[in-house]
Amino acid sequence: MTNRLAIEGSERNDYATPWPVVRFLERHFNKFDLDPCCYPETAKAPSLFTKEDDALSRDWFGHVYINPPWGQPDLSQFIEHAYNQSLQRKTKSIIALIPAANTDTHAWHKYIVNGANYVYLIRGRIPFELDGVRQNSNNVPTAFVIWERTSPATRARLGSFDVKDIMRG
Repeated sequence: MTNRLAIEGSERNDYATPWPVVRFLERHFNKFDLDPCCYPETAKAPSLFTKEDDALSRDWFGHVYINPPWGQPDLSQFIEHAYNQSLQRKTKSIIALIPAANTDTHAWHKYIVNGANYVYLIRGRIPFELDGVRQNSNNVPTAFVIWERTSPATRARLGSFDVKDIMRG
């Protein structure tokens, strides 16, 4: 899925990652092979899983991008599954775009602080898309969380990116 809380208080649950964000990540990291949290029209990789495919019960592969549902318990379940999938031989890297406002949760501490390789806090707000139109009302801080199979983490390293640089693609 795409995130559910990109605009706090919104009834919609289908806010999508804008393409400049994906291009930025691909330029700095890798092209994505799988988007397990999308609709066919919002997929950011050649292979995808939709809600009907139940990404939490499937193995992920290659370089994975997720913008999971931000509501609970979905968000915590996707974070846990991303961590577990990063330990498997089928994934090379997993990059998640998630809210950075929920750092007090069990999932943040167990699977990100003590399990991810990198956390990049994003200065500014990403303008998510709704029905293909960029929205400028995101009021939730975000972060990229990266799990890499090639370099197991004991504690995540912290960095930051500016949304102006990200949105240039």
